Amino acid sequence: MNAVKFNFGLLLLLLLFYEVSICQKLSNKDSLFKVVQTAREDTNKVVTYLNYGAIFEMSDPDSAMWYYMKSWQLGKRLNYQRGLAMNISYQIVILNNKGKYKEALELCRQALEIYNQLHSQKDIAIVYNNLAYEYESLGELEPAIEYYLKSAAISEKLGNHKMVQC
Repeated sequence: MNAVKFNFGLLLLLLLFYEVSICQKLSNKDSLFKVVQTAREDTNKVVTYLNYGAIFEMSDPDSAMWYYMKSWQLGKRLNYQRGLAMNISYQIVILNNKGKYKEALELCRQALEIYNQLHSQKDIAIVYNNLAYEYESLGELEPAIEYYLKSAAISEKLGNHKMVQC
């Protein structure tokens, strides 16, 4: 009988934690939505659109993409290159989940152009890794290996050993 009470108590405790977690997520979502609605049209809002869209990435990818497009449009209008490149990394998650690897590959190429202009070696390494993933997903192993090696070489040079292990 004590074991049943203990298991029931444990179950209630787990349900309480789950409910608190859901409430916290909804609260964060509502707070971020208020920021999206009221924020000035600046580079911070470009990123806020991305963060808000990411909330919907798995549950409602069309909504996520809608906010990513809002971010893209504002980033273009502000000529915020880093924001545009960041936007691409959000979009490719949705495209990969839909199996649209060719479209994701093209976006990765655009991100590479931007990060090359910004001379951001860390981000170039990440894009090389993303390019490798896209090629691998398309079954094109030679370019995939080439980009994985490029990513690893830059990461090693930067001392990012975690990235080198990928």
